[in-house]
Formats: sequence, structure tokens, C-alpha cells
Amino acid sequence: MILNHLKLGLLYFKRGMTTIDLATFKATYYYKQDLVAMCRQWHLPTNGTKAQLNQYIGQFLSGMPVDRIKPAKRLGKVPALTVGDITLNTKLVDSGFRFNAAARQFFANYFGVPHFSFTKGMAALRRQAIAEHNLDVTVRDLIMTYKEGQSRSAEVRPQAEPEEATTNGITLCGPFLRIQRLANTVSV
Repeated sequence: MILNHLKLGLLYFKRGMTTIDLATFKATYYYKQDLVAMCRQWHLPTNGTKAQLNQYIGQFLSGMPVDRIKPAKRLGKVPALTVGDITLNTKLVDSGFRFNAAARQFFANYFGVPHFSFTKGMAALRRQAIAEHNLDVTVRDLIMTYKEGQSRSAEVRPQAEPEEATTNGITLCGPFLRIQRLANTVSV
């Protein structure tokens, strides 16, 4: 039955009882579990990321024989770096650098703070470096991104309000102080 559908450029997917072609497949969003089910039905590799499963099915729907569709090779993971392994020149891609406890401790030591939190900017830079396989991006670039983010947030940060204020003999503090200030700014 599958061979007949292949000749027509269409494939029959049992689970949804629909006929599917490459254009329809590419235009439709599938959950990973659905992609795995399709791969099982058509005897394609079922391991890998969602993107890899999409690739296998796309190749199959394009007419590539099943025996020629091979699973993507798994690259050996590089072991995570320790605090002592991380330097300013440590590359973010293919070095074993991760946003983990060791990296957090490295940045805490570098900035001389007891606790360090990674920023969105740092995460975005690392994701971009990995996506583009940019081997030139280093920990030094993460530090520059962190400092730029800190200086921008310091410029935007409003002045702190006093913790207490006395109005008509009543001491206001915390949220009550904010309510009082809001009441003073509203005019009817």
C-alpha cells in the first residue's frame, strides 16, 4: 500500500487516516510524538531532535528510499568544564562551557560577589554563538555583555523611594507610602 502511494507522490499516515505529501507535511505543525509515530510507521530512524525527525520524514516524502535515510551521527559530548578550566579565553562553542555551577562560581569569583546570576543577554549571546557555530566567542565576550547590561540597567533604574514618610502625624511605610503617593498624584 505504501508503494502505491509513493508512486502518486503521497503517503498514507495511519494515525490520522489522512494522505500526506511533502508540501502538506512542511506546512503542518507536528508534535514530536507524532513525528516519532510517523517515523515508526515508515521504518525511519526514530531517535534525534524534532528537527532531525522532520528531516527524515522530508527526505522520505521526497522519494528517498528508506534504506538510504540514516540517523544523524551523535557527536560525543565534550565534558563540562570545572571552575579551574574556565578562563577569559575559553570558547563558548565546543569547549565544554555550560551555564552551570562551575561557570556561576567563575563569574562570582571574577566579579568578587558571593552569588552570580546569568543574564538574558549572556544566554542570548551563547545561543547565537552555538547556532552560528561561532568559535570566536569567548567568556570575555560574556563578561562584556554582562557589563553592558548592567550599565544600561543602572541608567534606567529609578531613584529609590524613602522607606518611610510622615503625613499629618501618621507614619507611612512600604506599600502604604506608595498608595499615599498615588493618591496625591490623582486629581479629579
